[in-house]
Amino acid sequence: MSERDSAEQVRILPPDKLCFSRDSFGKVHLRIAPDEEHREVRFVRLLPLSEPRRYIMVLSGADNEVGIIDDLDALPPEARDIVEQELEVAYFTPRITRIVRADSKSGVVCFEVETDRGPAKIFVRDRNDIRFYPNGRVVILDINGVHYEIPNLAKLDRKSQLRFEEQT
Repeated sequence: MSERDSAEQVRILPPDKLCFSRDSFGKVHLRIAPDEEHREVRFVRLLPLSEPRRYIMVLSGADNEVGIIDDLDALPPEARDIVEQELEVAYFTPRITRIVRADSKSGVVCFEVETDRGPAKIFVRDRNDIRFYPNGRVVILDINGVHYEIPNLAKLDRKSQLRFEEQT
């Protein structure tokens, strides 16, 4: 398959033709005007770190690709709200605002932290699960698969920075 053939298979969904709705069970359905419907859709960010508001894959059923939302901000407000709510659940990422305590036992690092969602204990088995990005951003994957974010390590209070650095 040529690069051109591959590009032609990508379906960019027209924002003005999309209508998302929820049923009584909270499932999201999509209607694409004039007469195309998809039940129980879900959303996947194709570039979650570099472009979190762009290139959103819409899937239906057993991961059947419906198409791509090029830009969330191009959607009508009601549709954008539904997609953002679903992405928030799918990409639940508490932001760490303070590190209260950090220690290591048997190779597992435990961080007791305060987040924008309340206090949490984060257990990290492998230091490779702590990812460093430009501008001081850090993403931590805990043993339960939850991602935690430090938007900018340098902006945490000094004690938090020291506790973090001792364990990484």
